[in-house]
Amino acid sequence: MSTNPWPDFETTDRKTVRNILLDLGSGVSQKTGDRIRFQIDTSIDPAGQFRHLCYLNLVPIQYAYPFMTVIHPKAMYPVTIISDDYPQPLILLNEADLIVGLTSTFSSATTKLTVQQLLEAIS
Repeated sequence: MSTNPWPDFETTDRKTVRNILLDLGSGVSQKTGDRIRFQIDTSIDPAGQFRHLCYLNLVPIQYAYPFMTVIHPKAMYPVTIISDDYPQPLILLNEADLIVGLTSTFSSATTKLTVQQLLEAIS
């Protein structure tokens, strides 16, 4: 009997872009008393790129506010962020740049104002 040639998919040496998004994005739940949660819908476009549609989910009214889109190839980098924070798509070349870009997006004045308005909508 031959051995199974497939790798162990449950363990990885690298974090995926989706994992990084979830790790950093989930902080909004803590900051809003779980009234807003970070949600991602992932698909693969016809060109084979991963497309992560990121939402701010308003839990009390079950509404998902479109927050940003993150696109990347199978190789993970470069990553493109499309957000109201940037007049042009933001292109990030590696994991460190992605973390800096997401941190900047999540902590921006535009994001703060958006979240404040969303919280008012569910008050």
